[in-house]
Amino acid sequence: MYQVVLYDDVNGYCPVADLISELDQKAQTSKESRIELKQIMLHIDVLEKNMTTGYIGKDFSFHPR
Repeated sequence: MYQVVLYDDVNGYCPVADLISELDQKAQTSKESRIELKQIMLHIDVLEKNMTTGYIGKDFSFHPR
């Protein structure tokens, strides 16, 4: 199992963590937010389970918005 690290920028801003937090709050009332949050968490889970050294240095990105 691998660990996915969400990086902060020089100002301490972590857009992925902020997006996850925002979607988590909206998911209480929004089906679209629940689906988007579930997709993000699924991608993170796939990275944690299946990341290999062959991916290092390659662009594996997910742009939810």
